[in-house]
Amino acid sequence: MADFSPYKLLVRSPNWLSDCVLAMPAMRELRRFRPNAHISVLAKKSVADLWKMCPYVDEVIPFEIRKGIMGLDDRWDLGKELKKMNFDLCLIIPNSFDAALVPYLARIRRRMGWATYMRGMLLNRKVPFPHHLDGEQQPHCQLYLVEKLVHHTVDHTLDADIKIPEEAKEYAARLRENYFVLCPGASYGTAKCWLPENYAETALKLRKETGADCYLVGGKSDAAVCRDVAEKIGGRDEGAASWCHDLSGQTTLFELAALLEKATLLITNDTGTMHLGAVVKTPVVAIFGPTNWLRTAPIGSNNVLLRGEHDCHKRCRRVCESDHRCMKAVTVEMVMNAAKEKLQATK
Repeated sequence: MADFSPYKLLVRSPNWLSDCVLAMPAMRELRRFRPNAHISVLAKKSVADLWKMCPYVDEVIPFEIRKGIMGLDDRWDLGKELKKMNFDLCLIIPNSFDAALVPYLARIRRRMGWATYMRGMLLNRKVPFPHHLDGEQQPHCQLYLVEKLVHHTVDHTLDADIKIPEEAKEYAARLRENYFVLCPGASYGTAKCWLPENYAETALKLRKETGADCYLVGGKSDAAVCRDVAEKIGGRDEGAASWCHDLSGQTTLFELAALLEKATLLITNDTGTMHLGAVVKTPVVAIFGPTNWLRTAPIGSNNVLLRGEHDCHKRCRRVCESDHRCMKAVTVEMVMNAAKEKLQATK
């Protein structure tokens, strides 16, 4: 296959963990069609560790932008640093104006991305957004963007790999041998969260049927809901402290990936953790409510998606303005049936 790749290629990463995982099939194809390029990823510090586990990337450039007027200085300084690196092309995956600003300030010779949000003046390789893919999963749009870069039809298989550091695998090796994972929070807001009492009841039933331990995971912002679930479990089982472990806010991204890879099952809301579990090939039961499950479904084939028959995704809010009907429509019985199906398939 002929290789017309630029020597140094910069990819501007999405800002959220979930979107970064969904962009990995595009990175896989970019590496496949540009095998000799030096591919760097410009990523916020909050998601940089994910890209460090991506086998399709040579280098990760973390950045952080302060809020307010100080952020203008940060963007200018970052642009100056990138200019010194002499990138041949920048592929800008996010469609925001801000995502295209720093590559423009860096004077990267070719700047390619979606012609959206009045940012055309910042780009010199403009790609019309593929509205014909509006009903498809989000990764297909990024794969289309790669097609425009490599001038070739790429493989739209929605799968990818990551390489977890050995130290993180050693961390996971110290955990219990047989466990499932619950992720009851969501950084977007409580509207995306299945009820804590449902998580607690599911954990108790799984413990009774499988004898497995339970790990509750999430970021620091999820500590309150994880604690709530743990307390509800403890209120119904005096011995729960021996098998129910709250790790919210205590794991690095590397450790979380290793923990999920070793788990027998992940039950989760529509979160970054859901996508991370899917990319490490953990069996996933994902509970969807007021989000577009067609667009943001996890990649891979080892996932079960559960949702109620409501149209809440058309007015997605961070906090439910109604009676949480879309999440209440997903019952403990539905989740248990899906969980047992996934566990049986892995035996």
